[in-house]
Amino acid sequence: MAPEQISGHSANRATDLYALACVVYEAIAGDPVFPRDADTALMWAHKHDEPPPLSQRRPGITPRVDDVMRTALAKNPDNRYGSCLEFVGKLRAVVGGPEVCSPDM
Repeated sequence: MAPEQISGHSANRATDLYALACVVYEAIAGDPVFPRDADTALMWAHKHDEPPPLSQRRPGITPRVDDVMRTALAKNPDNRYGSCLEFVGKLRAVVGGPEVCSPDM
């Protein structure tokens, strides 16, 4: 659940971006962004805690990935990328792929 949803706001594109970033983070790290045992602790973490840098969980990952993920997982939805496509493009760029990708890729 995105931080703004925890605050009672409706889901939107920024919420979808946050969810995608959580999935990408878990796929790379092998664990969720915020592994917690209790639902309330998990919601608190999504609302208030900064995500641990992926480069700390997976040695060899460039810290530039951390910068991309930090933006995608920003607590304030206005500070996230403008679209999921932009997020994926930035991520691809820092790991050596093309930064710009078209919807048909």
